[in-house]
Amino acid sequence: MTLVLGLRCRDGVVLAADSQRTEGPLRESVPKLFTSPSGVIWGTAGSIAIQQELFAAMHDLAVERQPTREAGREAIVEAVARATEAATGQMSDATPAAFAVEGMFGWHSAAEGRTFLIRVLGNGGFEWHRQFTAIGSPAMLARFALNRTTYYEYATLPLEAAKMVAFGATDEVIRSASTGVALPVQMAVATADGSEVLSPMAMRGQEDTVAAFRESSATTWCGTTRPSRSRTRGFVRSRPISDGPSRISSCGGGAGECASRPPSRRRRHPPRSSRWAPLP
Repeated sequence: MTLVLGLRCRDGVVLAADSQRTEGPLRESVPKLFTSPSGVIWGTAGSIAIQQELFAAMHDLAVERQPTREAGREAIVEAVARATEAATGQMSDATPAAFAVEGMFGWHSAAEGRTFLIRVLGNGGFEWHRQFTAIGSPAMLARFALNRTTYYEYATLPLEAAKMVAFGATDEVIRSASTGVALPVQMAVATADGSEVLSPMAMRGQEDTVAAFRESSATTWCGTTRPSRSRTRGFVRSRPISDGPSRISSCGGGAGECASRPPSRRRRHPPRSSRWAPLP
């Protein structure tokens, strides 16, 4: 099993992946993200034989550095088709699983001044993605994780923020999946300045940043810090529980009896700890 996640942002393309290769009973940590001399970053899921052939094909990709949209697509689709044929051509009884491979590719086009993210199948099919996508067995979980935070408006995020989002989503999916994928998270980026696979040291820094962000978010939402009403959505506690009864209510009164109604029609509010105050 494999997970590869791709995200486009304001400054480039970010790919993130797990580190476990599974082949029968074999489990080992291997690199899953790569960069080609043409500036394309990529990762694949599926047949290991095709992945090995694709590594050589991507290294010799017949395009200029940071190619245009169509030139990059044609070269990548041809490379995947050539790798699939090389890996399965000698098989007399190849099963459908032998042809099963999908790859995710991202790059920045120098001529067009923009980034691209494409998913390519072993049968020659392809699909462009404007925001994000994922491939591999837990791909649905990864797409769900990214769908939850689309309010970040990924197209406007700087590269470092996009790296945090991609890392966080990949880490959550790996920890949620029962088997087949494993930490640590790997990442690759492609920008106007070039493409690279992040080093283990850079990934440790990314992990520390995401951990600090999660701790800050947990502190805010658990009520020990007052969140800003103008910057939060949904329902939040109007103040920490230790501050006493809330003065926000649907009928204008505070805790206890509603002061805006006659005594005979006043109703009791539930205890402060069991109520959530909607934002105005």
